[in-house]
Amino acid sequence: MAHWAAAFCLGINYNKPSLTSQEMEVAHARATLAAQLLLVSSGGDGGEDSPSHAARMRSCLVHALLARLSSARDYLDLCAKHSGGGDGKDAAGEKGACAVLGQAYAQAMCRILEEEKRDAALVGRSPSAEIVALWAEAMLTPKAWTLWPAEAAMSTIDVPVPLEVSEVLTELETALRRPSGRHPGLCHFYAHLLEAAPKRLVCAAAASDALSALRSQWPCVGHLVH
Repeated sequence: MAHWAAAFCLGINYNKPSLTSQEMEVAHARATLAAQLLLVSSGGDGGEDSPSHAARMRSCLVHALLARLSSARDYLDLCAKHSGGGDGKDAAGEKGACAVLGQAYAQAMCRILEEEKRDAALVGRSPSAEIVALWAEAMLTPKAWTLWPAEAAMSTIDVPVPLEVSEVLTELETALRRPSGRHPGLCHFYAHLLEAAPKRLVCAAAASDALSALRSQWPCVGHLVH
């Protein structure tokens, strides 16, 4: 899973929603290695007869990330389809290609969250904060910095919450109220979700513990301190 984590960090994220072909190649290589090692550790046959929930989640997360990343050759082909012309090595091509890959990853993470909720309900526990945070990131990144209409930012007018934002907002706020809610990922993506929101939502968030927790619990984790 260390290689999965490296691939996740090297790949697309909210503040870097597109990659060059070289960056994509490096991230994809790490994700591919993670999948290969996962196969080896399971004996090469896809896993035990009845793998644990944790083992299934690890496998799902690795293969979901491979939907967000691509080999350099396939990535260049995808970039070319979204480019203004030429070989696709331009910002428009990279942005368009990463948007397509990001949507595929978001769909994969939706399936993972559904499975996590189902398994959690069977044993009477809350869904994993890690899975909810990863799902939220997957849903937000394809719409980075365009989650809200421009006029919504700190507006005192009651701007409607976009449907795609409402789903993530509800899920994050539910997760934040749980005992496991003091989680850096949940708090971090809650901040991203609301940073251009209407004033009433920003004030409500500021009154909660979610944003102050980033400063008090993880004061040395630079970018997380909003």
